[in-house]
Amino acid sequence: MGLGANLELQLGSDSRVWERTRSADAHEHVQGSGDSSVALKWLLPGSNDDMQWALLARQGVLTGASDIRAGRAQQDLGISVATGDLAVYVNATRDEDGTGWTASPSWTFLSTDTVAAYVEAALGTGAQRSHALGTGITWRVAPAMQLDLSVLRGFADAEDDWTGGFGVSFLLP
Repeated sequence: MGLGANLELQLGSDSRVWERTRSADAHEHVQGSGDSSVALKWLLPGSNDDMQWALLARQGVLTGASDIRAGRAQQDLGISVATGDLAVYVNATRDEDGTGWTASPSWTFLSTDTVAAYVEAALGTGAQRSHALGTGITWRVAPAMQLDLSVLRGFADAEDDWTGGFGVSFLLP
């Protein structure tokens, strides 16, 4: 939700989670509601049409089902820089597994007044150890409303994972 020209409030929830884990020893399937989060995103001074940079601070809220809920609420602090069709997001995270860093470059290969599509990569260290590739699309259905759809494929050690997402964003008058 836009709170002003340079400030955005983000309320998030993993409203429905399906998780399947397979290993040589066992197969486990868990589903239910996931945790939530509240965040503030601030478009920093000096941003213009050629380059934008923003700061994002997010606090997790333990609202998930007992089988899915994290042991500790996740905290994130990140910064993004975008110029033209290229962007990079760097994030520090603290959660039940410890701390870690993630860097995620992206390229927007399609951009119109209503639709945009991008590809991204993610490299994480520490508790956020990951290697991932993904893509997504945004659709501005009205001047103050946008829908987002994304998919991310992880390649970390012997684990392969898929993450999908759907989001709705709107600007309050």
